[in-house]
Amino acid sequence: GFEHSSWADVKTDSKGCFQVVVSKRGEAGFWIIPKDYAPSTHVLHSKRGDLGRFVLEKGLVLKGRVVDVSGTPVPNVSVNAELRGGAAKKEIDMPVVDYLARSASTDENGEFVMAPLPAGEYSLRVTDENRGSLGPTERPLPGVFLSSLITLDPDEPTKSVEVRAVPHVLVEGHFVDSSGRPKSGFAPSVSGTSNDSPPTFWSSNTQIDNRGRFTAKAPKGLHIRLSLIDNEHHALRARVSQNAPLTNGRDVDLGVLDEDATDVTIVRYVAPILLAKAVDEDGKTIDGFEPTIKYQPDRFHEGECVRNERSVGH
Repeated sequence: GFEHSSWADVKTDSKGCFQVVVSKRGEAGFWIIPKDYAPSTHVLHSKRGDLGRFVLEKGLVLKGRVVDVSGTPVPNVSVNAELRGGAAKKEIDMPVVDYLARSASTDENGEFVMAPLPAGEYSLRVTDENRGSLGPTERPLPGVFLSSLITLDPDEPTKSVEVRAVPHVLVEGHFVDSSGRPKSGFAPSVSGTSNDSPPTFWSSNTQIDNRGRFTAKAPKGLHIRLSLIDNEHHALRARVSQNAPLTNGRDVDLGVLDEDATDVTIVRYVAPILLAKAVDEDGKTIDGFEPTIKYQPDRFHEGECVRNERSVGH
């Protein structure tokens, strides 16, 4: 089932010793995450008991500066480095996030210094949150930054980088009810891809207010999509501009954006819940009953209907 794992956090004592209780069988692993040395991943598989002695590595230092498109320093943003390849990258064989990563915040000069990392290839991202935090802050990024790949080499104890924002466009929209009145909604996520080989991929979240107006900055020149979410009480349709037709589905394709897209409309319909039950001639419930609902074309304007089917539980 979904609850397939358990987690525990422990600290070493004055002698550097630690102890943690894990399940008797199955896959297991742990991370050593020291402040002044390189972190490391350790996969145990079925091994238990005394694991012996671990010798920490000094590690490599990643530092740098974050600037906007014009080269002005960007303070108070998070820079996250996540290991993608190299000897330190282990095959975990479990559906878990690898904790071999570091985060740092920029100072008033846009500069940052990370705690030591092992040698390897890393993805470097500027975000509004440190990796491992509970969620994004309410402070949107002052610019748009693409992820980059860097390599930390053992022959280079300290590596310096500059992370520069890219030109961007605005994506803005709002939620309305079936009568066109403003309505609250869940903040869509926004993503973009390029036509390069390999393609550039970017993603972020929109900022939304209590009247359902949302906004985001997206890299100029990428193919941009909005991803919509909602609960079972609503159905969504979207219009990418004032005179565009309504479309069905949870993905809104804005195309390649070289200019701002500021008139996206998401119609949030009330969706009544239908409860269906199938019984035989004696009134006994038929197990495994899974009907489908087909939305009829005559309920929508010509050319706007996209057939949908939903399974209904019994």
